[in-house]
Amino acid sequence: MTIQQRFGRRLRARRQAQGLTQIELAAKADLHRNYVGDVERGVRNPTLASAERLARALETDVAELVGISAPWIDAAIADLEAIESELDALEAAIATVSTAALRRALADALARLRSAADDAR
Repeated sequence: MTIQQRFGRRLRARRQAQGLTQIELAAKADLHRNYVGDVERGVRNPTLASAERLARALETDVAELVGISAPWIDAAIADLEAIESELDALEAAIATVSTAALRRALADALARLRSAADDAR
């Protein structure tokens, strides 16, 4: 079974479990109804953007639809969310600093941290 077929089967099962038709799911995901049917049959290879739209419409995540289940993924996501929260707080603090050189240094440090967080994704 290909990854497209596995994704399609899991998508259909999740859609049916929620009592949605393909047309309703397509509307919620802002996709064409024929596209949803093709994805469910495994004849279309959805883009990551489309896969995410379908997952959100079904109130799940792409990993579940692909069939990836690893506890470390949830832990890594939680860690990234905590880092992003701390980065937002640091950014707000930087805005209050009056010395230009200090502000630049803090902004540079913030940029490096955001880059590291992006790389971790």
